[in-house]
Amino acid sequence: MINAQKYIEQCYMLERGAPRLKVYKEAINAANMEKDADNELEFMYSYISEAIFHDDNYKAVLMFPEYMALFDAHPEFQACHQLDFMRAFKYIIENVYDYYQISLEQVDKYFDEYKERCIKYGYSLRTYYMKYITFYSKCDRKKAEESFKLYKECKHDVLGDCDACEMNTDVEFELEFGTHEKALEIAAPILRGDKSCGEIPEMTYAKLISFYMYNGVYSEAEHYVRLLVPMIKGNIAYLLQRGILLSYYSQTQPYDGIKMFEENYPVALDTNNPRAHFHFYLGAYHVFSSIEMRTDVEELHLKMPKKFKLYDRENMYKIKELAEYFENECRKLAELFDARNKSDYYMNLYKTELKVQQNVSFQLPSHATVESTESVMGVVPLKSDIVIDKDIISDLIDKSPDMELLMGKYADELYIHSSGREEYITAALAKERAGWIAKGFEQSGNALVMAEFELSDELQDEYDYEYEVMYVKVQAVNEDSITGVLLDTSDIVEELKENTEVTVKFENIMDFKVKYGEYMVTPDTVYLLAEQ
Repeated sequence: MINAQKYIEQCYMLERGAPRLKVYKEAINAANMEKDADNELEFMYSYISEAIFHDDNYKAVLMFPEYMALFDAHPEFQACHQLDFMRAFKYIIENVYDYYQISLEQVDKYFDEYKERCIKYGYSLRTYYMKYITFYSKCDRKKAEESFKLYKECKHDVLGDCDACEMNTDVEFELEFGTHEKALEIAAPILRGDKSCGEIPEMTYAKLISFYMYNGVYSEAEHYVRLLVPMIKGNIAYLLQRGILLSYYSQTQPYDGIKMFEENYPVALDTNNPRAHFHFYLGAYHVFSSIEMRTDVEELHLKMPKKFKLYDRENMYKIKELAEYFENECRKLAELFDARNKSDYYMNLYKTELKVQQNVSFQLPSHATVESTESVMGVVPLKSDIVIDKDIISDLIDKSPDMELLMGKYADELYIHSSGREEYITAALAKERAGWIAKGFEQSGNALVMAEFELSDELQDEYDYEYEVMYVKVQAVNEDSITGVLLDTSDIVEELKENTEVTVKFENIMDFKVKYGEYMVTPDTVYLLAEQ
């Protein structure tokens, strides 16, 4: 027998995902060489679990047939490995439909085999019906609804999913086939933090983000975005969920979307999961097409992997070409999945237009009025022919903190996004900003701007940039400028001190927040309203 403990201890010292998978594969090969089926089964299960929860589930799908064959070939070890085997089988049937290459007939064979073994080994069919719901909700509504009833009638047992996973299934079913209110009622223990597991609440947050986004309720989706983003950082298993986030950012903070795309596209290229690819490419299409529609910028600087089909050595990419490329990629995948599933689910998702709804009747939970964190997105210019309906502002913007809380928090990020300002700060945009600032200030007397102050030639040479970025509290709005007082002190320019009165031209205003009724208006708000 091999020294199994050596491999186990080695894995505990490694990061999750690929590093551990490499060691598990070495352990599997060593056990196979020694004809140590007992430990080989043990490490195969560990490999499949690690791939499912912390890496690319494609690796688990490839490993499982070999695992099943080894399990069936050694009845002497089945008693001690039976539960692990059935859990691994459960992981496969809940992930096998990610691959359009696996026919509907083959998927059904997996389900039939799993059901037969549940009966043979004395397990409840609760997980069988539960996983059947997840698959057929994308294929056959009637089968999904029938399976949901049967799933609820079956007893819990040791093979079943945890309470959090079952709640998540119920939430997804209600959002798809039931009511939004019932879904939130079921999700309450997850949202409170009372129920969680390895994938929950992450999966629940992503589903709620998608639901609210496609219903145009971005202010509510934002609550779950803020919770989800830090939770999935660094875990490549959540590529699909990052695609949903990209779609969200396309309508709210497109430059944050570009950043997330740039960070995760190499992961997408190295991942073999086509369902995750569909959602990620759909999100990329949404981001690039959104920027193309709303701005006059034609190119973006992106650091892309060399194996990207449109790779450019200068790292400059035409936005229109990026939008078209990812649209084609997600459309092709939609066609392949729908052909396999004999449905139109993915094409409908691809064709659905993201937009902000003016009239929303949802009864939102109390956190829908939570104070929002300020955006770190630079101003995106609107096309000059857009008319904004100011009456819908209150339906779209969360309440914001007091002005003074903005001081100094996001200057670096905003300055980075405003580099190359001459290229995209237009007269039309300056005029649009001025209108919002003037209207809000007239009504409430409460407005804050982030402004650029040009440095002297000597200071430009010394610090290697042209402008100092400062916060200014508005005191008056003039014909072509604002007058106000500085809320902070410059480390570079002696004259720019806190409480100093300054005048700033509209074209030098990088960002703003202005009180409008009981809400705050920002450039992000204007961006959200661009198509209204």
